[in-house]
Amino acid sequence: MNNIKAWFANLKPEAKGKYIKFSIIGVVVTFVLGWYFLSGEDEKRAEEQAAIQEGMQTEEVLDNFDLLTEDVSETFSNQFEQQDQAIDVAVSTASEANAKIDLLTRELGSIRELLSAERNNIPAKSSGDAFYEIPEEQLKGYQPPPSFRNDANLELQDAPKIIGTIGRVQGVRQEAEKKSQPQNRYYLPMSFAPAISLHGLRIVTSEGAMANPEQLLIRIQAPAVLPNSIRAKLEGCFVMTSVTGHLAKKRVDPQLVSLSCLDRDGKSVIEEEVQGYVVDSDGNKGMSANIVSEMSDFIWRALLTGTIG
Repeated sequence: MNNIKAWFANLKPEAKGKYIKFSIIGVVVTFVLGWYFLSGEDEKRAEEQAAIQEGMQTEEVLDNFDLLTEDVSETFSNQFEQQDQAIDVAVSTASEANAKIDLLTRELGSIRELLSAERNNIPAKSSGDAFYEIPEEQLKGYQPPPSFRNDANLELQDAPKIIGTIGRVQGVRQEAEKKSQPQNRYYLPMSFAPAISLHGLRIVTSEGAMANPEQLLIRIQAPAVLPNSIRAKLEGCFVMTSVTGHLAKKRVDPQLVSLSCLDRDGKSVIEEEVQGYVVDSDGNKGMSANIVSEMSDFIWRALLTGTIG
């Protein structure tokens, strides 16, 4: 205690005032808390909170019960309405069916009356003579065809008459059209020949570029080699190709379309469709290409931007 008194005496006046203020506040708080717990106020507060929660739960249960009651009553009312509608439809259908049955019964009664009346009016038939009913049209002057007459003397009809003749229409004789002479066709069997491209290309490698290929013109540099070591004079001929690019392979793929040459006399042009492909000097199909623009920079930028975001 002496040490505490000496320490407190050596403090500055401002510090002493702060310590005295905090001490008074602590004593007051301690006194209030002690009175609160010793008087049982905490238990009363807990009981009030429990009662409030229990009352809220009871109200919620009652609300749920009211909602359930309303749903059940609405469901039963809807079912009763549907049953009433079904009963009304069944009653109307049964009444319509009864009306139709009564109408059919009356029609059947009238038909029976007519049949019985006809049976009473039929004359008696003799055992040897046949009975023929004469229609009203015949009684008024109508004569039926011979095949339906009852007499034995049948009159033959007049012989058929031929109307019109078969003749020939006079006209100028027309000569048949002359068929055009078949054009000469040239066939080039499977072969290969060295060639060079006459220009460069810038090919797009996007998805839509495959549907719109570029065109490349190449020139054959030496005679073509045909099967069985036969040579064909195709040097100087032009070949049009359709080119598409492949970014993964770093190559372009030309496909042959047409071949243009002159005939042996050099007077007419030969234009024929061909099929084939181009092999580069490295021995692989297609032609090697330089990639002018790659998307790697854009990919890295997008990745960096997404990471920062």
